[in-house]
Amino acid sequence: MKDGPLPIASERRQSLRLTLQGIEAVVNVRVRRRPKSHGTIICAPGLTASGAEFHALGGHLSALGYDVICPDWPGHGDSPYAPDAKIYSWDSYVKMLRIVYRAQGGANVHFLGVSWGAIILLLMLLVNPIRPRSAVFVDLPLSNRPEIARAYEGMAKLCETRFDSIEEAESYLRERRPDLVSVPPSMRSYYRDARFARRDGKIVYKCDPRVVSAAAAQSDRPFDFLDYIRHIAFEALFLYGANSPFRDPATFSALCREMRNIEYIDTLEGGHPPGLLTDEQIRPVASFFARQVPADWHGRDGGMAAERR
Repeated sequence: MKDGPLPIASERRQSLRLTLQGIEAVVNVRVRRRPKSHGTIICAPGLTASGAEFHALGGHLSALGYDVICPDWPGHGDSPYAPDAKIYSWDSYVKMLRIVYRAQGGANVHFLGVSWGAIILLLMLLVNPIRPRSAVFVDLPLSNRPEIARAYEGMAKLCETRFDSIEEAESYLRERRPDLVSVPPSMRSYYRDARFARRDGKIVYKCDPRVVSAAAAQSDRPFDFLDYIRHIAFEALFLYGANSPFRDPATFSALCREMRNIEYIDTLEGGHPPGLLTDEQIRPVASFFARQVPADWHGRDGGMAAERR
């Protein structure tokens, strides 16, 4: 085999039909399948975000020899709006992620969850007998905090606002989430199409506004993940933006001393959550998953070594 990074698998779209809260729904799943891989990474996006947000990162993970599976939650991205807003519940998203895992996971499964998607991922692992090879949790709140409700307000406004042009929509996003416009030039068209759509002559963000109101209605549900994290038996990285309100270096410093399988990084550029678009943001995620590549896999050279360095 020639030295150098492995080729990047192209992204394909698949429709997954499922039943949530007794209602039939369809979700779009973005899939990168390699001719031969050593494992699968399933990515859970944040609230109002779609699996498209992992496009830049997905290329790096594919080059490491992974199949990469990125679903769009119901009402997000290219998944149709649900006929009934009761589908937009924590329980539904946990069930959907479990269905995606069963349909796409394979033998050696790894996970990546971002922000609200990290919450859904942790809940799924808590209530189901699933033990992944490893997982990355990006900007996971350890407990219910006021910042979560404030984040809902900003997301609701984004989903409800109608713009006259794509440029106006991107300018709006730039003012509120500047890290989300740090898109590699070659991928600008992809992210533009993935984030925005034309409805009734206006440009809108691709997310059903009812998604945010449904999440906000459940925001008073108390949670505290610290005890569960203490029982994690797989390799796990907890990654936070340097400006994230959910950083907790003191708690994780103690955890990392007790548990060799837990890593913590909170120096990533960006706030809540980091966009995972720039090389600086992608590097710790790719490096972590590079370390999970089986030692006897045929592709452990070239690009793998580069990521480890």
